Formats: sequence, C-alpha cells, structure tokens
Amino acid sequence: MKSMDSKKPISTHTFMFPFRWDFIYKNKDKEQLTYSKRTDLKKFDEIFSKKDTLKRTFFEIGDNRSKYNEFTYFHVFARKALYDIKATSFDSKEVLYYERDGLDEDFFEIAIKNKKTYRLNIQSVCLHVYKTGVGIVSYNLENYDPSTTPDDVLNINDFGRRIYPQFMDKYRRIEQTKEAFLADRIKGKLGEIFFEEDFSQYQTHYFKPEATFLPPDHIKKVFGYADLEPESKEQDFVFRYDHERKGNIRISLVTDDRMFFICYNSLNRISSFWNETTIKFDQEVYNYQLSDYWYKFIFGDTGYKTIQNQLMQIKHLEQHTYQRWTGENSYYGISRDSLICLADWDKLRIDMQTMYYQIAIICLVQRSSVLRFSYEVNNITTRMDAGINVNAEIKDLYRNYIEFINKLYFREVTSQIQGIEMYAKLQEVMSIEKEVKDLDDEINELHTYVSMDEQEKLSKIATWFLPFSIVAGFLGMNMLGDFSFNLEDQSSCNLPYSWMYLGIALVFSMLLAFVIDKIINRKKRR
Repeated sequence: MKSMDSKKPISTHTFMFPFRWDFIYKNKDKEQLTYSKRTDLKKFDEIFSKKDTLKRTFFEIGDNRSKYNEFTYFHVFARKALYDIKATSFDSKEVLYYERDGLDEDFFEIAIKNKKTYRLNIQSVCLHVYKTGVGIVSYNLENYDPSTTPDDVLNINDFGRRIYPQFMDKYRRIEQTKEAFLADRIKGKLGEIFFEEDFSQYQTHYFKPEATFLPPDHIKKVFGYADLEPESKEQDFVFRYDHERKGNIRISLVTDDRMFFICYNSLNRISSFWNETTIKFDQEVYNYQLSDYWYKFIFGDTGYKTIQNQLMQIKHLEQHTYQRWTGENSYYGISRDSLICLADWDKLRIDMQTMYYQIAIICLVQRSSVLRFSYEVNNITTRMDAGINVNAEIKDLYRNYIEFINKLYFREVTSQIQGIEMYAKLQEVMSIEKEVKDLDDEINELHTYVSMDEQEKLSKIATWFLPFSIVAGFLGMNMLGDFSFNLEDQSSCNLPYSWMYLGIALVFSMLLAFVIDKIINRKKRR
C-alpha cells in the first residue's frame, strides 16, 4: 500500500475509456462473423491473461470493511454485473475484472502547452470486460499537490481525458488543439510499464476512413504493447481494420476523443455562498446555477465556458446538479461524460471511488452496450440489403439482447435512496431509457422479419404438399377402391394399377401446386 494513503488527496481523478471488442475467430471481416463467437469472454481471458500488464482479480471481501460496505450496497442481481466472483462458473459470468495497483513511485503526468505540468499518483489501473462485447479501462489517479487551485482541477480533468486530437489545422498541425484542450504530453509509469504520448503520430500518419483512431500509449500499454512497439497484424490486440486476423482481438472506439471522468474535489471553499438564492430573469435561482466554475467543472471545460447563454446555463445546472446535500456545501454534478463531487468530507471521496464508481461503470456499460447493439443492427441490415441470408445472425443477436435487458439493464441497483437518485440521474442525462426503447424497436423489427420469413417458407412447403394430400385423398376414396398395398399378400392387390394411380396423384399435385404458387406470387407482385 502507498505511503501516501495516510494523507488525504486534494482531488481524485478517474479516466474511463469505454471500448468495443471483437474476437476474430476466422480470417473474414468481423462483420461476417457470429456475434456470440466474437464476444466470447473465455477467448478474451485466454488472450489477455498472456499479457504482463493487469492481472485477473476476483472480488473478495475477507476482513476488508470498505469492500463489505461496497458489496452490500448493491442489489444481489446488480452484484453479478459488477463483480467478477470466483465461485461463479465461467459460462454464467457477465464481467471479467483485471487490475494492477500503483506503487509509491508510479505516476501519471499531464503536461499542458504553455501551462503547468501535473504529476498524479496512480492508485490503480482497472479493466472491466463484459459479455456484450464492450469494456472499460480505468485510470484511478490521486492528486496530493498542496498548491493545487480550483482551476488546476479543471485542467487535469479536461487535458487528462483526451485520447486523440479533436481537430487539426489545414497543415495537419495540432498546436491549436493543444492550446485548447489536448495535452502536450502524457507520460507515466505503472510498475515496469512506461508510457509516453505526445500525439505527434497524427501529423504524419496516412489515414483511411475506417481507421482514424491511433490509440495513445497509455491505452496501448494496457493491452500488452511493449516500449515503442508499432501496431501490426502480429499483435494480439489491434485497433485498425486492416490489422484484423484470425486469433486476435479488435479494439474499437465507442465514443469520441473524451474519456468519461469521475472527480472528487476538496477545494469547496469557492462554493460557500452557492446555496443562497437570488432573483434572475424574474425567477429565484441558486447562486450555483450562475457559477461559471460549477458549469465548467461538470462539463469538463477549462478556460472557456462552452455556454454563453445564462438562461440556458441556469436550466442546465438545475438538471445536472444533484442537490440533496447542497445545504452542507457538498455538490454533485452529473453529465453524459462526468460524475463529480465538490466537498471537503473524506467519506464522500471514498464513496466516489467505490459505490459511485460502480454506478458509473454500470451506466457506462449500458450506454456502450446500446451503441454496440446499434452497430450490430446496422451491420445486419446492410448485409440483408445485399441479399444475404441473415436469419441466424438476427436470432443470435436477439438472444444476446434479451440477456442484456435481463442481466445488465436495471431499473435500480441499490435500495439506498441516494444511490437510487444518482443512478436515475445518470440514466436520465445519458438518455439510456430512451436509447434502449429505440433499440428495442429496431431489434424487434428484425426479429419480426425473421418470423415472417420463416412463416413464408412454411407456407411454401404447405403449398406444395397440400395439393398432393387433396389429390391422393380424392383418388383413394373414389378410384382406388379396394386396392391394397399389402406386399405380403400380393393376391389381394393389383400393384401395377396402384403405382399408376400414385403416379397420377403426384403429377396432378405438382401441377396444382405450381398453379397455386404462381397465383400467390402474382398477388404479391401486385
């Protein structure tokens, strides 16, 4: 354990990188491969466990009071989606968990162009991998610098979460991006793993439309890349389409250049008067709704506030602020990309690093899984438009979607009122309920298509066999008379005539079925 654990950090920062993963089990485009086989947790574990980065870590409580408090905070069904428990059989697992704790000398350094350089301690680096084919890499960092200012906290959040340049100028330079919100350099150490990224590769790389993401070094190193080792087909984990091959795993972006961040900020002296009210636009509003700092803190801004309409700001901050403890000068903020707390109470810091971290995990996994399923629906629809039979793929996707709804998409995850409210707030600002409903409609439409297609095939089979039944019945009742097909007693039958009538029945049945089929198809064309 770190020697600094006895001290209280000024701020804590967790950067969470959500991603999509696909196991390539054949030398084909992954879009042509079965969803279930591409998201095989056992295959992921076999490949990742060979890497000397993070280690598979089963959740155990023992005599750890903090872990007991965290585990019992959640409903039983939610625990299965959050914790990798050893006693659970592999086939019934929803999540795999890998972790590496930071040592005293480990660090995460963010250098900002023409500004300060921030050096944070690495508490741990974690990897959560889910059966839906998504995962999350988390860098859990702590800041002990006593000279930290409120603006420093904003800088750490905004510059630390960026994983690629959002834009380049016409000369393919990224200086302007670095002046705005991209770190000039991110480097650090985790055990024997060293990483350093200055994003200069974007200025020389030849891009293809299907491969514009060049993973930063601190993400690549988690997946086993050594030193300056380049991306290639030989790697077990690849980030580009043209590096996919049988036996490796493709890592793809789920969102944009910003990682989700969780932040606890103990410098709450600036909020001492926020709970007071004032009159603005003929209405009573809280001072925190007028605070530029609070807006920038929630939405990950730094120098420039990305809203310049005060009435809109008032509405946004009312929606994105969890107000239960504002009377105690403790403020929570929630957005699609952040979960933050401004308070000088160390218990809240621990809550942010344990229970609320897990709430953010489950919401981020839900959001990423919805995007994952939307990608699969789009892929299947494209193949269907090309005339490819995708019925088996739709059934496979539908089965996995039902599992997602029942095992990962929860109405609530805890009985504790604050957890209920914060989970609901995250669900609301991420629009998860709406996105799930829209996805549900899309997948049900595909499933209905399969059902109709299979009913049509059964109807065609019936079209061909029904005439035979009618003709055979008619001939049997009226023309065959006492003819028998008793082969043991041939004296009681006339076999040549029996087979002749059977042949006539077959011919008439085929002609009748052909006519019926033509009539049905003509009606369809009309």
